[in-house]
Amino acid sequence: MSRYLGIDYGEKRIGLAISDPTLTIAQAYKTIHFASKKNLMQQISSIVKELEIEKIVLGLLLRVHPCSGIHPPIEDRSSHSWG
Repeated sequence: MSRYLGIDYGEKRIGLAISDPTLTIAQAYKTIHFASKKNLMQQISSIVKELEIEKIVLGLLLRVHPCSGIHPPIEDRSSHSWG
């Protein structure tokens, strides 16, 4: 059965959540600490294959500034090829 993987991307670590097989609810899966983007992509790729992930839901990273509210995303992180 397929599952979805949720990714909450931070600057030093990311949080992962995984859906149940019926895609009804998700729960926390694990936190990944990483030193390089290459290492991070290897870890996520391994999880995607191991758990037979069908789709990835990526949280939008925003910066909040106390004086002027929410800023745009720090950078676009959607260009990685999972092939």
